[in-house]
Amino acid sequence: MKKLDLSSVTNAAQMPVKKGTLQFLQDSYTEILNALANNLVGSANVGSSVYVIYGCVLDEILLTITQGAVYYNGEIYLVSDGSIPALTGSNVYVWTLLNTQYTTNADPVTFTDTSVHNIHNIRTFVVSQGASGGSGVTGYIDDVANQIALPSISALQTALSTFVTLSTNQTISGTKTFSTSPIVPNPSANQNPTTKQYVDNLYSNFVLASGRAEPGTIGTGGVMVTITFPTPLPTSSYKVLGTIISRGTPNNDTIVLWSLVDSTRTNTSCQIQFRAYTPFSGAISFEYVILSA
Repeated sequence: MKKLDLSSVTNAAQMPVKKGTLQFLQDSYTEILNALANNLVGSANVGSSVYVIYGCVLDEILLTITQGAVYYNGEIYLVSDGSIPALTGSNVYVWTLLNTQYTTNADPVTFTDTSVHNIHNIRTFVVSQGASGGSGVTGYIDDVANQIALPSISALQTALSTFVTLSTNQTISGTKTFSTSPIVPNPSANQNPTTKQYVDNLYSNFVLASGRAEPGTIGTGGVMVTITFPTPLPTSSYKVLGTIISRGTPNNDTIVLWSLVDSTRTNTSCQIQFRAYTPFSGAISFEYVILSA
């Protein structure tokens, strides 16, 4: 981008205004506007066409046009609202470049050689009538179609509403299938998804130990089995879930009950008492899981 270096300008060192300086400033904003307009028009840009940036709505019944702006041949021109002529014969509406002067303490300007010039040009576009392909910059009806290349902000917002954005709240319907698992933060609300690490940590903190004990044969007085944990548990307040596995002859085993002896519950071991309704010769095994309370 063109930019003047004014660091050397002081009250004692004034910079004279040269023709090239004025041209430099004019080219600077023209290039910026041209770059922005080209970004909107994209590959559809044709230098000989007029692109409606906004407004410029033609009413052939009321014979009016709304204010707006157009892009043409690398520059942006304003369009004032007002009336348009009624078409005659085979004429069509065409764009016409209108040049007027800014005269408030401006034009005409008397130069140092006493010559007089108009230099404060106000260039706008107006709609007039003319022969198709004849007078005028280009046909208005044809150029209205160019608005397809320049969607309005509201149209862009509508289009964006159909896409997933990076930072706005959206409700997404339908089934979405991910080829790669998404990465999400740890949950903080009831409806938040969880991560594998979060579940692993929760499970590891919930399941404190597991294993298998061998009570063997249950006699008339029952059997007391001590379960010693491989490593001390973080707490002595826990629950024991267990499954009795029959190792005898099917249908010859009797019903066995078991219970945790609360007074023996520590962070290093606990005792399980087994008792049968009737004595039997078959042996049992006991698989257990220690859960945090």
